[in-house]
Amino acid sequence: MNQPTVKTILLSFLALVLLTFGVTGAAAQQGARITGTVRGVQSGRPLVSVDLILQGTRLGARSGDDGSYLLRNVPPGEYILVARRIGYGQAQQNVTVVAGQTFTADFNLTETAISLEEIVVTGTAAGARKKEIGNSIETITAADFETLPVINPAEILAGRVPGVTVMMGGGQPGSGGGTIKIRGTSTTSTAPEPLLYIDGIRVHNLPVGAGGGARVALSPIQDINPADIERIEIIKGASATTIYGTEAAGGVIQIFTKRGTGGAPIWTAVTSVGVSKLPPLGAKDDPSQLYMRCGDLDNMFGLLTQVSDRSKRADKQFFEDPTCPADGTWDELGLEQRYSLSVRGGFGDVNYFLSGNINDIDGTLPTQESMDGSLRGNFDFSPADRLTLSLNTSYTRRESHFVPDGNNSNGFLLNVGRGHANYLKGGKGDDCANVAVDKLCVSNNYVFEAFTDSRTDHFTTGLTTLWEPSGQFTHRLAVGFDYIDRNNRFIRPFGNLRSPAGFLTDYNFRHTKLSIDYTGSFKNDIGADFASTFSWGGQIFRDKNRYLAIDVDGFAGPGFPTIETGSDLTGRTDDQFTNTSAGFYFQEVLGFQDRLFVTGGLRIDGNSAFGDDFGLQLYPKVNAAFVLSEYDFWPVEWFETFKLRGAMGESGKAPSA
Repeated sequence: MNQPTVKTILLSFLALVLLTFGVTGAAAQQGARITGTVRGVQSGRPLVSVDLILQGTRLGARSGDDGSYLLRNVPPGEYILVARRIGYGQAQQNVTVVAGQTFTADFNLTETAISLEEIVVTGTAAGARKKEIGNSIETITAADFETLPVINPAEILAGRVPGVTVMMGGGQPGSGGGTIKIRGTSTTSTAPEPLLYIDGIRVHNLPVGAGGGARVALSPIQDINPADIERIEIIKGASATTIYGTEAAGGVIQIFTKRGTGGAPIWTAVTSVGVSKLPPLGAKDDPSQLYMRCGDLDNMFGLLTQVSDRSKRADKQFFEDPTCPADGTWDELGLEQRYSLSVRGGFGDVNYFLSGNINDIDGTLPTQESMDGSLRGNFDFSPADRLTLSLNTSYTRRESHFVPDGNNSNGFLLNVGRGHANYLKGGKGDDCANVAVDKLCVSNNYVFEAFTDSRTDHFTTGLTTLWEPSGQFTHRLAVGFDYIDRNNRFIRPFGNLRSPAGFLTDYNFRHTKLSIDYTGSFKNDIGADFASTFSWGGQIFRDKNRYLAIDVDGFAGPGFPTIETGSDLTGRTDDQFTNTSAGFYFQEVLGFQDRLFVTGGLRIDGNSAFGDDFGLQLYPKVNAAFVLSEYDFWPVEWFETFKLRGAMGESGKAPSA
């Protein structure tokens, strides 16, 4: 797309934000407070993460670990207060609040299987109930996984959402995340991964390899501590394109982390310690055990090999590995330690959630290890009635040491697993001095000299402003920044059997994403039966990417290899690009009797990678939802909830610059 077109979109978008934020709202009034506790009917215990919403407004709160909640800055008047939580039936109370006073409203919720009153925001402009949405959307809450042994969000998604496929990036410590696909491969020429949002801020979503030696992929999604997650919303297909535009063809995953709650601080600490061990790969005489064992090879395998002399190809020859550990196996117990601490609470007009965690994981093979830690701070501030500012910031640092793996001539499996055909024959020094002449000597311990170190720094921050000048108008502006810096080194030191002079690959991947996202909406009832929600908005995304790789060999002697000590520069790559995407949209949701909902939308996108002659792209969508189970004629004793829906939309995938 040519520069004048990009500039036009940017100026139009900024003008739209300024115009809508210039709408004059009602004068601020002295606010009241609503507080209370939510419990389960069956258990009588406090319920956490219950949404408390004042109907006709955007004011709300969420219950804490003790079931309590607090709504601040409520304008005086009469309201209907609604309590919602996934897995429980909805409850409501009439409340009348007076300026400067506190009103108490307690709730008791009954457990239920399905609720269409659940509020979702992914794929919607102003937040909507599931009953109103015609496209496919799935929700996973903390209650679904908080007692399960998941170590990253990818494991939360795996096997829990129909149509979502998670291919893990490898089994080594520090290699979580992998590749995520929704409804299969949506493109054959660009990345199939869905867009990734954290608390409304778009972040980098593509896995990056940890080096040619490790054969593992590292995904940004693994940098999120599962203990910090409140819920995950997943949009499938192109029907989300009105809100998210170009690149939404693979769907959208939005992760919401925990928020603060009013009242005294609530502390949560979690500690877990365990061990990991490779499972048996077969019986003692099964050659597959070769991946784990390295002693008594004569009796264990009876493996035969061919000597180098072609005239003796038919001769049988056993082999030995004098570098084998004393216990006869490369496998060892891997110690895993995980510690996390969080606190949530509130004071005055500020709610907060702070958390930190440290994970120290040893692998089941020598030199495998990974350590990571993260910090998160979420703050909500209400400086005036109908105005909320939310700041979300997180930082993750991960350092991993990988054993060469996979289809790799320097790797563990391709040497230990290949037995006599491996690449580490002969050893160094006196390794093979005492090996019988009729046996072949292999020295697999030297596979652990070659390794990949990976270090990742990931920082994300976002400021979201929610302003409701009246019960009908809503404005949301989010500004976010996402930064990833990853350094990988693959090293074969001086004297290595495969590379006697040593070898070093050092490469750095750095990606930054700046985003500005604005959404406005206007809700209006048309008579007794019809309701309308008209929304508008747009986004600007600016990505900067740099990939720098250097290959060096020919080191003069022993010592830790560095770029400066190598004599031969055998390869250098320096790829840089900047990509800008901008677009705006309009959407109308028309409801009839709170049972039938029809949505239509149109998005107009431009991208700096489109090319001069490609111009702007238009992405339309339409969907409908019809809740039959809310009519009196519906046999609720057969089917408690029944909803028909259909959606059709068009989206795209922007090419790389």
